[in-house]
Amino acid sequence: LETIANEQGHRATPCVVGYSEVETLVGDAAQGQMARNPRNTVTDLLFMLGRSFDDAKLQEKLAGWRFGVSASAEGGVQVEVTVKGEAKQVPAARLLSLVVADVRGAADAFIGSPV
Repeated sequence: LETIANEQGHRATPCVVGYSEVETLVGDAAQGQMARNPRNTVTDLLFMLGRSFDDAKLQEKLAGWRFGVSASAEGGVQVEVTVKGEAKQVPAARLLSLVVADVRGAADAFIGSPV
């Protein structure tokens, strides 16, 4: 069993997604912009996955997050970010899928073919 390094050479990719003025950042790149752009850098994605907005543990964490979080129409968790100047509400699961796609891309590059 071998752990594959990501683009930055790290063997772990943080579950963080961030939005800059021009691009979507994932993993280490998103984590690197967290201090400059905390309202558009989303952390704790695994924690949010599968939880309802009314979940007591989620409600406890809300005060510590710099990004906005609200309930989706289905009662799930959605994150409020600004993407290229436009305010958007994105389901937490969608943001986590960006992290998974990034990890898959690293695996594709390592193997030399699609995973």
